[in-house]
Amino acid sequence: MRTYAFFLSLFLLMLSLAACQNAQVAVEPTATLAPIVSLTPRFTATPVPSRTPTPTLTYTPSLSPVPPTASNTPTPTVPPPVLGVVQSLQNVNIRSGPGT
Repeated sequence: MRTYAFFLSLFLLMLSLAACQNAQVAVEPTATLAPIVSLTPRFTATPVPSRTPTPTLTYTPSLSPVPPTASNTPTPTVPPPVLGVVQSLQNVNIRSGPGT
C-alpha cells in the first residue's frame, strides 16, 4: 500500500509539473534581412500588371494547296545500275546497296 501511495504521489507531482507551462508574451517578428540596395528602379525589376488586349478577328485558314511554281531544273532520272567484277586475294563481303 505504501508503494502505491508513493507512485500515486509521484504521478500527481509529474502531472502537475507537466501542466505548468512557460508563459511567453507574443512578440511581433522582426525584419532580419537588410533591404536590398540597388540602383535598379522598382518598375524595371518588378513590372506592374497590365491588361492584355483582346485578340483581333482573323480569317480561318483554308485547305487550298499551294500551287507548284515553274522551275528550270530537269526532273530526276533513275541512275543505271553499276555492274562489275571484284577480284581479290582475300574474302570480300558483298552487300546490295540502296535501290537494288
